[in-house]
Amino acid sequence: MEHLPTDTRISLIVGVTSASIGLIGIFMGVRVYIRGYLMRAWKLDDTMFICSAFLAVAQIALIKCGAIYGALGRHIWTVTPSMIKKDAPFLVAASLMYQVAFPFVKATYLAQHRRAFALPNIKLLCDVFLGVLFLISTSLLILGGVATRGFTDPDPNKLPNVKSTGFIVFNYLSGASNLVTGIIVFMLPIILVGRMRLAALQKAGLIASFGVGIFTCALSVMRIISMQLGLGSSDEYYEIVPLTLLGVAELTSAIVCACLPLMRPLLACAGTTGYRGKGSREPLSSEFGESANRMRQRHDVLPIHSPATPTFSATL
Repeated sequence: MEHLPTDTRISLIVGVTSASIGLIGIFMGVRVYIRGYLMRAWKLDDTMFICSAFLAVAQIALIKCGAIYGALGRHIWTVTPSMIKKDAPFLVAASLMYQVAFPFVKATYLAQHRRAFALPNIKLLCDVFLGVLFLISTSLLILGGVATRGFTDPDPNKLPNVKSTGFIVFNYLSGASNLVTGIIVFMLPIILVGRMRLAALQKAGLIASFGVGIFTCALSVMRIISMQLGLGSSDEYYEIVPLTLLGVAELTSAIVCACLPLMRPLLACAGTTGYRGKGSREPLSSEFGESANRMRQRHDVLPIHSPATPTFSATL
């Protein structure tokens, strides 16, 4: 008689989720340091970023709890009904929290675009898409609530079924909407920068800093592809782990990519600081201010933009 495997993926889940939470925490600190301390230019999008980061950490922590206290990461033949019941609240909460956290990150991107590209029509476009994003997120939250309404039934004889048609449809719709909205949000600044009259090297740098968001879209595609394996398997709690971790990576990537364009002022500051002698008492923030002013002056000597050409805030 062939023995069934009894290995688990719990350590993998705990490791990836812990690393993701740590990485998000680092970039929260980077954002606060750059925008709050160095630039002293804290705006609405920075507050939104911190809120979205906390939501992402909460969603990832729920997945981690599902692995530690529930059935996630274990083979179905090693899981007891009580473990499945314990897993259900974490599964439902993580699924619904994902529908809040990811749109909130995208809203942060749109708020950044409103601030960085100073044309009224660009601001209007961002405002309209913020409304669309809110409607999509609300619709998916309602659909998710309907799809998982029986998962937390207190009846011990009624176990949650992650292979139910409603839950599968909800996940596919969620994945597709995240991919489409992600492409729009991440491609918008690349298109706008492409229309700007800048030096080739400067334009390439801006496109590269904004274009890293495409990596998040690639993770969204991989997540959709992995849904069939994760949700269609007879060993669902074990096979769903790649799908779950791709969602963690997708959310973490979006948080990190939202900060990367802001690294330019920090790099500019580091580049102009150079070697400081032991007797130097000049604060780093003042040197950063001089660097930022030079960056503004470089942009100020550009030709006057026509109404159809976007303007860009050099310091983001």
